Order: sequence, then structure tokens, then C-alpha cells
Amino acid sequence: MPHYHAEDRVSTVDAVGGPIDTRRLYASGTSMTYLSLDTKLMAYLPKVMRPDAQEFLDICFGMGTTYRSAIMLGLHTDAVDLSPSIPLMMPVFYADAGDFLHGPLGRIITADGRNYVRLTARKYDLISVDPPPPIQTAGAAVLYSREFYADAHHALRPNGLMMQWLYFGVDLDQLREHLRTFRSQFPHVSVLI
Repeated sequence: MPHYHAEDRVSTVDAVGGPIDTRRLYASGTSMTYLSLDTKLMAYLPKVMRPDAQEFLDICFGMGTTYRSAIMLGLHTDAVDLSPSIPLMMPVFYADAGDFLHGPLGRIITADGRNYVRLTARKYDLISVDPPPPIQTAGAAVLYSREFYADAHHALRPNGLMMQWLYFGVDLDQLREHLRTFRSQFPHVSVLI
């Protein structure tokens, strides 16, 4: 199985290639993600709900699945990730990664997602957030905060839509708290399981 390693100012990044079901991405020794339908749907579902959308913001790049799917849908897509090495691993997971990493519809931004939505003047039709595990870490927890949701709401155009991935490993009280916090800034919420 091919293995790729990189180190940057934020983390060490390891990508494991090979058969689709064995491909994995690790950051600082923690398993971040594997190829799944869920991350592809994080572009398709918002586009179905807002068919006229043109501008997409993908926070937390991962393997690049959501980013790739958004571009395939014809969306101008900005992807934000704290680690500059994470997007560089996309070719381990997708043979056509170069078409998306260097194409005219995509832009990779190395930044903290929380600060990016706070400071950007850009407006988006769709925002997708898939925080890395473990969600209790400071870097991931801020992506579930009321302040982050307020800034993300501000970065959306009128009638914009935000999709937030929620971790299934929390208990019911924690899940309810996540939903209450999200709903404090986005009063119309749908939960897809």
C-alpha cells in the first residue's frame, strides 16, 4: 500500500493509498477520514436544495471529496484548511486531483476556517463544514460554536445554505446542544441521518 508523509507548521500528515476501502488520511497521528459517500453528499445535497447556487465554501478539506464534488457540479469553490499539506494529499485519493486542484473553478486557502469566515468579504451561496476528529479539540470545537455560526451566516448570501456535519459519537444531550447552538443562527434546520 502506498504511503505518503508530509510535515508543515501545523501537523504531520499521512495519506495511505491503495484499494478504495483502505485509503485513509491521518493528521498528527489521528485518523481524519476515509472515502465515503457522506462527504460527496455534502456538496450535492446543498446544491439540490439551492439549484441556482454558484459559490461554494468548503471548510476542512480532508481528502478533497466535497471540494471535488462541488467543482463537478460547476460551483466556484473555495476550500479552507488549516494545514497546507492536507490538500496536497488529494492525488493519493483521486487520480484526477490535478484537474480540481489547478482548475479554474477551485481555490485552496490555507487558513483557520473560523477566522476565514470572520474576516472574509466574500459571500457564498453554500457553506459546508466537516470538522476533523476529535471534535473536543480546540481547533474543531470552534467550528461548532455560536460565534462561528454567526460569522458563517454573515458570509452567506441571502437564501444561502449551510451544511454542518455532526459527529455521531456524542450522547443525546450533546447532540441537542449542537443543534440548539446551530439553530441560534440558522432558525430553519433540517437534520439528515
